[in-house]
Amino acid sequence: FSQGWNLISLPVYPRSYDLVELFDVSWLNFWGYDLTSRRYYPANWASVGSGLFVLSLMEHSFDVVGCPVERLRVNYAEGWNLIGSIWEETTIGEGSPPGSLDPMLLFGYDSASGSYVPVTALETGKGYWLGARNSGYTILPP
Repeated sequence: FSQGWNLISLPVYPRSYDLVELFDVSWLNFWGYDLTSRRYYPANWASVGSGLFVLSLMEHSFDVVGCPVERLRVNYAEGWNLIGSIWEETTIGEGSPPGSLDPMLLFGYDSASGSYVPVTALETGKGYWLGARNSGYTILPP
């Protein structure tokens, strides 16, 4: 992680989804996003396919051990969704139902500048904001 805010996801199925156990430190602050209330919340648990914000007090790298996520169904709701990536770099395919996703509404987070940037590919271990016209799902990789 970079010092400051990071947007991450789990590219593996780990032995534990407890964030303190998974990263083995207590000085990281994790935040998730609730699709129903459209609010951030302090996160204690991770889930494959979801993105998480992490506030790190220092630059640090971590190895997360587990079985690689090679294929994943990502469900989304109308509006903005915080999604995760899989084991290998991939793109977002067409959503189901067709037309439910806007391919121009995919953003990553640049920790160095503290800003969101449009992206066309999902990188391993990173989280993303995905805009949807209505509820549906997509499969990674497409």
